[in-house]
Amino acid sequence: MRLLVLFFFTLFSFSALAQGSEAYFHDSAKQYIGGNTSSAVAKLEEGLKKYPGDRKMRELYEKIKQEQQEQQQNQDQQQEQDKEEQQEQNQQQNQEEQEEKSEEKKEQDQNQQDQQGKENKEEESKPKEQEESDKKKQMTEQTKEKLEEMDMSEQKARMILEAMKNKEMQYIQQQKRKNTQSHTGKPDW
Repeated sequence: MRLLVLFFFTLFSFSALAQGSEAYFHDSAKQYIGGNTSSAVAKLEEGLKKYPGDRKMRELYEKIKQEQQEQQQNQDQQQEQDKEEQQEQNQQQNQEEQEEKSEEKKEQDQNQQDQQGKENKEEESKPKEQEESDKKKQMTEQTKEKLEEMDMSEQKARMILEAMKNKEMQYIQQQKRKNTQSHTGKPDW
């Protein structure tokens, strides 16, 4: 009888153990299916402390942990992708800004060159104008000196030049008349 009592006691305690581990397994499985993985993991860890040899709880615990690791890896990959995309966008934006700055600099350089070109032309034209006016002054001074040497006034020199001009015009007109009269149809020879 003692043996029988011991047998029932062992059987009863084993079934109680089985029911306890089954309860932990079912509770944690419900939590996991419901989407509450953190409480499912907590329940499984508690059950595995009491029943470390339970295969079902161990497998469910490992499956949940594996899924959590995969989710973490996916999140890490997504974050890495987002980071890379952000870096690419930043690089592209920096490149566009640099291109804009380069264009602005080119425009500024071109404007500066145009401005310098205008200033140089103005400076070049001023010396030319200055030179011309200096030459005229110098010529008039030389002319006055020559007139003084010849003991002639400026007015008298102008009259002589005007007369020479008129004589030259008469000579040119006479030459034109001679050329038209000689071509009367007779040969030149």
